[in-house]
Amino acid sequence: MAKDFFEGLSELGKGIGKKISEGVEKVAEKAEEIIAKDEFDAKIKSVEKELNVLLREEAVVYEKIGRLAVEQNGTEVFGEVGEELAALKEKQRELNIQLEATLLAKEEAKVLEDANELDGYGFEVCLACGAKLKENAKFCSACGQRVQPLDFDFDVEKPQTKNCPVCGDEDPIDAVFCSECGHKYE
Repeated sequence: MAKDFFEGLSELGKGIGKKISEGVEKVAEKAEEIIAKDEFDAKIKSVEKELNVLLREEAVVYEKIGRLAVEQNGTEVFGEVGEELAALKEKQRELNIQLEATLLAKEEAKVLEDANELDGYGFEVCLACGAKLKENAKFCSACGQRVQPLDFDFDVEKPQTKNCPVCGDEDPIDAVFCSECGHKYE
């Protein structure tokens, strides 16, 4: 009886072992299927990516061919498509003109703004101290250095001034030296 019991138990163990082996084999097969599927998916993605790169390169080549064809033959030979291209080119030309005019207007506005900031002074600055110089100044009002006069004429508000007691010249209120005779203000 004990022998029968152990033989039965042995047969049961063999059956369980067989079932486990079959289960492991099925899991291994499924794993291989999954790996194979992932490999296919990866390969598909790789080929699709490569194909998309080639399609973009092809579009660039077609663009080059089109440009060469238009340069060699003009837009007229391409019918409606050529007319569409010519209309686009005309719009681009008009916008480029508009852009250049706007850039020039901006630059002009900046020059006027800079001129207004100078409050009646020329664009020249003293080479000795860097102070802004009054129009036609012979001497710097900040350091007394002799300067060359400017010929610019501005229509801007006149700053507050004071008169030199020696020569009567008019200078900015904060001038240290007379711009005409070089007299040092007290």
